[in-house]
Amino acid sequence: TDTEAFRRMIGRIVHFSDVHLNLLDDNVKLPPKYGSDPPIQLLMNALEFAAKEFPDPDVFFYTGDSVIHEPKVEEKRFHWKQDEIRAVVEAVIEKFYCIYGEESERKKKVKMITTVFGNADATPNYALDITDGKTDNPTLKVISSAWKTHLTTEQLEEFKKGGYTFTHIEEKLAVITLNTAPYAEKHPGEDTLADPLGQFAWLERTLANLERKGIYVYLLGHIPPILHVHDEGYQWKSRFIEKFKDVIKPFVKIIKAQIYGHVHTFELRAFEVENILVPLFTISAISPKYWNSPSFTVWKYDKKTYELLDYQAYGSRKEPFTKWEPIFSATQQYNLEDLSKKSVKEFTEKFIEKGKINSTLFAAYDYNRYVQSPYAEDCKCESAQARANVLCSFVWYTDEKDVRECLKKKATILESLGSPKGDRIKLVEGPTTKDHIAEHRMLYPATEDGPTKKPAFNKPWTSATVYLTIISLLLILIMLAKILGIKARWTRSIKGDRWIERTQ
Repeated sequence: TDTEAFRRMIGRIVHFSDVHLNLLDDNVKLPPKYGSDPPIQLLMNALEFAAKEFPDPDVFFYTGDSVIHEPKVEEKRFHWKQDEIRAVVEAVIEKFYCIYGEESERKKKVKMITTVFGNADATPNYALDITDGKTDNPTLKVISSAWKTHLTTEQLEEFKKGGYTFTHIEEKLAVITLNTAPYAEKHPGEDTLADPLGQFAWLERTLANLERKGIYVYLLGHIPPILHVHDEGYQWKSRFIEKFKDVIKPFVKIIKAQIYGHVHTFELRAFEVENILVPLFTISAISPKYWNSPSFTVWKYDKKTYELLDYQAYGSRKEPFTKWEPIFSATQQYNLEDLSKKSVKEFTEKFIEKGKINSTLFAAYDYNRYVQSPYAEDCKCESAQARANVLCSFVWYTDEKDVRECLKKKATILESLGSPKGDRIKLVEGPTTKDHIAEHRMLYPATEDGPTKKPAFNKPWTSATVYLTIISLLLILIMLAKILGIKARWTRSIKGDRWIERTQ
């Protein structure tokens, strides 16, 4: 039928990211909750729902970060052992292949792309060894056993050297996975290599080869090559963002999209290189650590043009996250024809049209970023500063100074159009009230220091603290009066004395 023919022209990708599996906690059997990394049951709930709703996708993506966030012990970062890292990565990858890989009973073979390296998959966090890509990388070698039965010998050897891969998913469509860890601002120490892992040289050769053959590509990675306008902090080091842009510049016509995880939020960015769009997408996470609803994503793509058509977020919004359901579709929420380069550019221009602010779109975009988490229900994105954050995120900046200038300029424009000024947006370093989340947006995992308990404003405790502070101040004043031999009217209110005029 026509419907069946149409469906055959649409490819589907099931995409998981940022599992942060808690296999190492003594309380691992406790039900999953907002603000914490999840036990394995949450991952299984998501996979079982995905397998039921999408039993035969064309492709499966996983964009890394299998391991629980490193905790702090007495304000010092606790590091996992290598054996613990290996065990968790193996457990996560095995679950994916049991559902969608060669170990599952599928009607058709699903192309599995799961070797994206996340910063949490190293110990200490972000501490990928920097090598030249010609010999085995010690960090990658530790976790390579997770794929020993899933990759060919040649593929496994290549992974151990650099952690980047190339895979055909259609006749004229390929996926390049990038190892983004060496470029991270939080990568410890200063490396002396201009091209860590030899990845930029490899990427340039691979893109040139694809261009000659007329093959299009999706770029897939963990940490997006961006600045976080939320805190003006780099995700990648500036020089590596610039280098990356230089490498892809000659090939932007064949790059249909960039797709990343890490930030635990859904975002669309219409980046341009040489006046040609290179859309960048980030998706949210299985882990609800940063108060996002746990979720996975299903992408649709056109098998003829290879443009992205849509993504649908599936998630669970109520603890203990046993009920999974569709949360939102990008095209439906933002009234887009598809997610092609043209449509993503049009999306970024919808926030202010003909001198009028689209308050509904700002609110929807902010709410959807956290997969409609109940902790984001009040995220209206109303202040000029919050809205400036959104608008400035659509430009591919590599310098904090340029970001600050953009924020200042956009906030001024938004204020002139009626947005309340609001406070300057800052990261929240610890437990935060729901009101603060609503106005200032949520913590990005760029800090890796999220809240450790449910945010709450404790009125009795606050009142008691204020009362005790007042009493302490009054007692200090009484002591000073005795020392100086001074009496005053206010002493009656404390001691019950009769009124005494102040004396010398």
